[in-house]
Amino acid sequence: MVESSVPFNPFPGLRPFRTSEDYLFYGREGQIDQLVRVLSDTRFLTVVGVSGSGKSSLIRAGLIPALHGGFMATAGSTWRIAILRPEDNPIRNLARSLHQAGLFYPDEEDPEISVDVLETLLRRGSQGLLDVTWQAQLPEATNLLVLVDQFEELFRFKQESDRRHAADEAAAFVKLLLNTRGQRELPIYIILTMRSDFLGECAQFRDLPEAINAGQYLIPRMTRTQIRAAIEQPVAVGDATITPQLVNKLLNAVGDNPDQLPILQHVLMRIWDIWAATHQPDEPLDLEHYKRTGGMECALSNHADLIYRELSDRQQKIAELLFKRLTQRTPEGQDTRDPARLGDICAIARATEMEVIAVVEAFRAEGRSFLMPPVDEAETLSVNSLLDISHESLMRLWQRLRTWVAEEVESAEAYRRLVHAAQRHESEQGELWTGIDLASALRWKTEAQPDEIWARRYHPLNSSAIFRQSIDFLNKSEQNRLYELNRERRIGISLIVLSLATALAAVLASLQYVNAQRFQLESKNSLLTSRLSSAEATFALNDQLAALVIALQSGEQLQQPSTVSSDIKLSAIATLRQIVYGIRERDRFIHGIQPDNFLDEKKGWVYSASLSSDGRWMASGGGDFTVKLWSTDGTRFYTLEGHTDAVHDVAFSPTEPLLASAGADNVIRLWRLDGSPVRLIGTPKTTDELRLVIEAISFSPDGTLIAAAQRDGTVMLWDISGNLVRTFSGHQGWVHGVDFSPGGDRLVSGSADGTVKLWDISGTLLKTWNHDESVQDVAFSPDGQLVASAGNDNHIKLWQVDGELVRTLVGHSDFIYGVKFSPDGEAIASASTDRTAKLWNAADGTLLDTFQGHRNVIQSIDFSADGETLISAGFDNTVRLWSRTRTDLERVENPEGIEIRSVSISPNNQLVAFADDNGTVNLWNTATQAFLEPLEEHEAEVFSTAFSSDGQYLLTGSLYGTVKLWKIGESKSLQTLEIQDSGQNNSGQNNSGQNNSEQNRDTTYSVTFHPDKELIAGASSNGTITLWDIDGRLLRSFQAHEGGIYGLAFSPNGNQIASASEDQTVKLWSLDGRLLTSFTGHQDWVYSVSFSPNGQEIVSASADRTIRRWRLDGALIGRPLRGHENAVSNAIFAPDGNTIASASYDNTVRLWSHRQGTLLRTLEGHDDFVYSLSFSADGKTLSSSSADGSVILWNLDLENLMNRGCQWAFAYIQKNLGSDEDDSSVCSDRPS
Repeated sequence: MVESSVPFNPFPGLRPFRTSEDYLFYGREGQIDQLVRVLSDTRFLTVVGVSGSGKSSLIRAGLIPALHGGFMATAGSTWRIAILRPEDNPIRNLARSLHQAGLFYPDEEDPEISVDVLETLLRRGSQGLLDVTWQAQLPEATNLLVLVDQFEELFRFKQESDRRHAADEAAAFVKLLLNTRGQRELPIYIILTMRSDFLGECAQFRDLPEAINAGQYLIPRMTRTQIRAAIEQPVAVGDATITPQLVNKLLNAVGDNPDQLPILQHVLMRIWDIWAATHQPDEPLDLEHYKRTGGMECALSNHADLIYRELSDRQQKIAELLFKRLTQRTPEGQDTRDPARLGDICAIARATEMEVIAVVEAFRAEGRSFLMPPVDEAETLSVNSLLDISHESLMRLWQRLRTWVAEEVESAEAYRRLVHAAQRHESEQGELWTGIDLASALRWKTEAQPDEIWARRYHPLNSSAIFRQSIDFLNKSEQNRLYELNRERRIGISLIVLSLATALAAVLASLQYVNAQRFQLESKNSLLTSRLSSAEATFALNDQLAALVIALQSGEQLQQPSTVSSDIKLSAIATLRQIVYGIRERDRFIHGIQPDNFLDEKKGWVYSASLSSDGRWMASGGGDFTVKLWSTDGTRFYTLEGHTDAVHDVAFSPTEPLLASAGADNVIRLWRLDGSPVRLIGTPKTTDELRLVIEAISFSPDGTLIAAAQRDGTVMLWDISGNLVRTFSGHQGWVHGVDFSPGGDRLVSGSADGTVKLWDISGTLLKTWNHDESVQDVAFSPDGQLVASAGNDNHIKLWQVDGELVRTLVGHSDFIYGVKFSPDGEAIASASTDRTAKLWNAADGTLLDTFQGHRNVIQSIDFSADGETLISAGFDNTVRLWSRTRTDLERVENPEGIEIRSVSISPNNQLVAFADDNGTVNLWNTATQAFLEPLEEHEAEVFSTAFSSDGQYLLTGSLYGTVKLWKIGESKSLQTLEIQDSGQNNSGQNNSGQNNSEQNRDTTYSVTFHPDKELIAGASSNGTITLWDIDGRLLRSFQAHEGGIYGLAFSPNGNQIASASEDQTVKLWSLDGRLLTSFTGHQDWVYSVSFSPNGQEIVSASADRTIRRWRLDGALIGRPLRGHENAVSNAIFAPDGNTIASASYDNTVRLWSHRQGTLLRTLEGHDDFVYSLSFSADGKTLSSSSADGSVILWNLDLENLMNRGCQWAFAYIQKNLGSDEDDSSVCSDRPS
C-alpha cells in the first residue's frame, strides 16, 4: 500500500448527520424546500417517516442549515436552536436544551442552576415556554426553533407504570409545545420528528392530532437518482472516486426498502475505512472493498462483532447485559429499543461506572455509533447518562444481538412463569413444581443467574419480595423433588422389574412368543427412556454423581444384546455425553448418619473439611462430635472420637503427619494419621458458656504453632506441645476466622464485630478493616500481599496488607462462610449459605465458576495442594470434591484465533480440515493431536471445504470466486479454478473479451466432490453452479438461482446435484444443468442442503430458523423442524440416516430424529455463531466450526463415553452404591 492523504470519512454510519455536515448531505434538496414552506406556514411541523427514513438527518443537516442560510425569507437567518429527546424527563430535557441554545443565563458557571430555574418556569403552567421565551428577550430578528427528536419516546414514558406522575408530565410537556401555536408575537417554531407507526398514539393528547394534521410532512421514499447522489457526491467531496459497478451494486442492494438508508450509510462508512487503509494512488472505491464489509446483509453485524471481539471476556459479558437491557420485545412480538440509565447497567452487570463506560465508548466511538448518546454531544458519560441503541436496524441485522434478545425474552418468560406459580402456591391454588417445569426452571436459574436487580425490570412493584418469594418456591420445589427421587428410586426400579415379570408372564400365557418378545423390547425401551429422564432431571437438580450413575446404567443396558430404537440410543449417548463433559463433582463422602428428626438436625452438619498437603488424606469435622479421616484412594477410613461437642474446624499440619481438630468443647485435639490421638490442647469447658468455643484454627507454615479463633473475641496462639504462647485481644465479638501469613510472621482474624484485624505475630495490631456485617472467614494470598475476607454482607473483600481495599467480589446471594486462595494465588474460592461454592479470578474479581450440589448451607471450602480440586463441607452431611476445571470438550482452537467458516472430517476420520477468515486452511490430525502444515494460498475468507471420497484430496472455496484443489500431504495446491458466470465463455473472459479482475469475481460459498471424486462442483454468490473434472477442465457452468448459492451437494449415486440459495429455494439438477425439482417453502435465505445416505431425501437449513426435509419430488416430509432461536446455518444427515444435525447462529448444535421430526438434544459449547458441521464416517464424532474461532469434536462414541464416565465415578460407585444387581454391575468390568 502506498500511503496517501485521506482527510476524513464523509459517511456518518448509523448516527444521524450533524448540522455541520450539511455539505455532505445530498439527494434531499427538494424535500428541504418543502419543509421550509410547511414550517413557515404553520410554525408547528411534524416530520413523519418509517424507521430508517432519515428524519433526524433531514432536519439536522437539511432544514436547519437552510434556515441559517435565510431560506425562510419571512423569518431571516438568525436562529437559536434547542434540540432534545423526551427520554424519561421531557420537561427537564426541554429546559436543558433551551439553556444550551443560549436562551437563559448562558454564562452561568454552574449550568444546572440555570436548568433548574428554566425547569421551574416551564412547570408553572401551560404557557411556560412562551413565558420563558418572553423573559429571554431575544435580540431583534432572532427566532427560536425547538426540535423534539424521536417524539415517540413520550408515549413509552407516559405508559411507565412505575412513574407516578408520568402521564401528567407527558401531557404538560405537550401543552407547552401546543400553546406556542396560534400566536405570532414571539418567533417560536416547533418541529417534531416521529416514526409513522406511532401516529395513532397522538390521540392520547388533546389538540395534538389537529396540530399534526395542519403541519405534517410524510417523508417520501428516495428515488434511485437521489440515492445515487447520496452515494457519489460525498465521495467526491472526500476527494475520491467510486466505480459504477459498486454504485449499481449498492443501489440494487437498497432496492425499494426505505429502512435501508442508515444501513447504506454504515456500509459506505465501512467501505471508505477499508479503502482508506489499503488503497493505492488513484484507486477508486470498488466491489472488493464492499465485499470485505460483508455486504448490505452482513456489514453491520460483522462490524459490531469486530468491536465485541476486541473486548476482554469481562467486557464482553458487560456488553451482553448492556444490550439485553437496552432492547425489549413487545407483546406483539416486535423488538424495540428500551433506553436505560448507565447506573442501571452498572447494577445489572455488577460492574463499576468506569467498566461500563469503557464498553459504551467502544460501541459509540467515531466511526462506530452503535450506541447513544453520540460522542459529539458535550455530555460526559456518568451514572445518570441515558443509553440507547442508535438505530432499530442494529436489532434486526446484528445476529448476536438477535440471539441476546431471544435469550432475554426466554429468561423473562421463565421468570414470569415462576412468579405466577409461586403466587399460586402461596395462595394454596397451586402445587410445588416437578418434572420438566422444575428441571427447566433450575436450568434457567443456573444459566441466567437472576438477581433482584434484574428481576425489577419485569416486576417493578414490590420486586424484592416477589423475587424472594419466587426463588424460595423454586428451592422448595427442588428439595421436594430430591426427597421424592431418593424415596422412589429403588422402589421404582423394583416395581418396573416386577411389572415386567408379571406382564411378561401374562403375555406368554395368552399370546404367541413373538408378541411377548415385542412387549419385552418395548418394556426395555420404556425402562431406558425412564432412566434417561431420571438422569437428566437428576443432573438438572445438580445431583451430579447420581445422575452419572443412572446414565452409566443406561449405557450398560444399551450395550446388552437387544434392539433399541436409534432415537433412544442417540438420546442415551447424548445424555451420557452431557453429563460426562458437564460433571464437576469428583467424589462425595457421607460424614455420618443423617439425623431422622429436627431436634438432632445439627448432628448432621459438617462444619469443616480439609485435604492434606500430599493429597493422600481428607478430614472432616461435624456436629456429631466426631472427626472423619479418609485416605483419598478409599482404602482406609477412621472415625476419631474424643470431642464432647460439635467439631468446628479441622486442619492438617503442613510439615508433619498430624491432624488438628477443634470445636464447641473449647479444645484442640491432635491426631496421627492412623487415627490415634496425640494430645489435647487447652482446657475443656465444664459449663454451657457460649463464649468458650473455638470457631476456627490455623497451622503456622512451619507447623510449630496453632492459632485458634475464639468466641470470646480473642485469638489464642498455641505451640503444638500444648503451651499457650500468646493471646490476641481487640475484637468486640466472636472471632470466626483466622489465618497465618505465608511467612508465618503475621496473623489475620475476622470477627462478628464486622472487623478484620492484621496482627504481628508478637501481638501488635497492624491494621483494622471494616465490613458492613459479621466477618465469617479470612485468608492470606500465597504471596502474603493480599487478605481476603467474607461474611454476612454477602461480599468478599480483598485488601492490600498495607491497608487499601483492592476490590469487592459480589455474586453470592447469602452469607459467605468460607474463603480461600488457590495455591498459585490466581483464584479465590468461596462457600455460602446460598448452597453454592464459587470460584473467582483473584486478579480482576470476575466470577469464573459456580459449583452446585449441596442441599444445605456450605460451611467450608478449601483447595488441594495442586489447586486442581476443591473440597467443600456442608450442613447436608456431605463432604464433596470438585474438579476445578471442566472435562474439556474435544476443542481445536484456530491458531489465528479468528472465526472458522467451514469444517470437514476426512473419510478415514484421521484429519479435520477447517478454514477461516484469514484465508488459511488448517489440518488437524486426530491421532497425534497436532496440526499439519497449513494451506495458505487463499488471499481472503475461505467459506467451504470438502474431502474427496478416498480422503486423498481436499477442495476449498473462497471470497474471490477461487476454488483450490489440494493433495493431502502437500502444501501447494494442484489446481486453482475460477467460478464462471453462466454468461461467460470457457476461456475465463467475459462477453466483452475483458479478463475478470479478482475484485469483480463473486464469492464461492460452497464446493463439493462427486462421489467418484472425478468431478468437482462449486457454487457462487452470482447464482451460478460450475462443474470441472479432477484435472481442472471446465465442463459446464449454468445459472441456477436468482440469488447467491450457499449450499451444494451431490446425490450419493452422483446423478444429481442439489443447491440452496438466498432466493429462498432449494433446487435439484441433473449434471447437464436441467432443473429436475424446485423446493419452495422457506421464508428466508437457504444456507445448506444435504442428501440422506440412501439418496431419497434431502434436508435444508434456512435463515428463517427452520430445517425442512424433502422427498426428491419436492414434497415436504412432516413439519419443519423448529427450535433454533436464530438463523440455521447448516443441516446434515448422520451416516445412518436416522439423525439430522443442525448448526445455528444461536450458538448451538441440535440433533433431531429424522423419522419422528423431534428434537433429541441440544449441544452447547460454542460462544458464537456455529457455521458448519461434519460427521465422521462411523457417526461417532460430529464436528462443528464457529465464529468463536474453534472446532468442537462432539463425542458420540458410547464405548468411549462409558469408559470416561466409569473412570470418573469409580470411587463414588465403590463407596456409595448398594449390592443389588442394578447398582453393583455398573462399571464392574471396566478399568478404574
